[in-house]
Amino acid sequence: MYKLEILPSDTITDIKIYNNLIYISSFDSNIYIYDIWSKKLINKIQNDSSILKMLFNKYIIYSDAQGFITFNGLKKINVNIEGLYVLEQYKNMFIIGGFSKVILLYDNGIFEVLINQKVYGSCLFEDTLALNFGKKVGLVDLRCQKFIKWFKNKYFIRSIFLNKNKLYIGDINGRIHIYYINIVQDYIINAHIAIKNDIKKVYPVNNIICDIDIYSCGSDGIVNRLKEEPKLSNKIIFNGEQSVLKIGKFENFLVVCCGYNYEFGKGDTSFNPIYIITI
Repeated sequence: MYKLEILPSDTITDIKIYNNLIYISSFDSNIYIYDIWSKKLINKIQNDSSILKMLFNKYIIYSDAQGFITFNGLKKINVNIEGLYVLEQYKNMFIIGGFSKVILLYDNGIFEVLINQKVYGSCLFEDTLALNFGKKVGLVDLRCQKFIKWFKNKYFIRSIFLNKNKLYIGDINGRIHIYYINIVQDYIINAHIAIKNDIKKVYPVNNIICDIDIYSCGSDGIVNRLKEEPKLSNKIIFNGEQSVLKIGKFENFLVVCCGYNYEFGKGDTSFNPIYIITI
């Protein structure tokens, strides 16, 4: 395990790994760029306000707390949306959304879609877009721009991941709810739940990523690796003292981004360690 030396000074908001570089955005209005092999900070992109979400299309695109989308650090458009946590690209079109209850489809102009609900996050797979509305997730077929399926959750949803066959929902009660897309079947994994002295403690599932295995991180400071085949198994691969907010995978490395567990109230958000672990 290796700990990066130069770190964000405020809460980490997103992570992307592209061309052997790690991009980490923060509420401190910067994007930190690390070389994954040397593990050194090689560049930093400065913005006027907190960066919320990142995207890549040959160059970096990011959203910020003032409602701007910036393309390659040069072109900047004001979409006037609060909480810009939805930023996806489908073909030549950018999909933008957040707390202002609209989805914008941007392609040399802006087409506004009213949804009348806050959107807390998204995940795109091929022609299907998953949108997190808090206690439910809607799947949109982007070929016809219509909702095709809904999935409800008992507790507030913190993270989602979509692939060809399944939708993974991580909630604030430490559960990962796995739904099959094309058949009526689902199951729940208690991924970030602990029982101490007969007292059940639950921790939000902050991020889910998936390739062959599922990786989840939570406010309990744990990163889990979940295997679904041949039978369901769960292994803790990281256990730290702070919440794990974001994770990113590259080959056999996992980048683990930690920070203050703000569910417990106000606290010091200045210490945000980042680790690279071998898996």
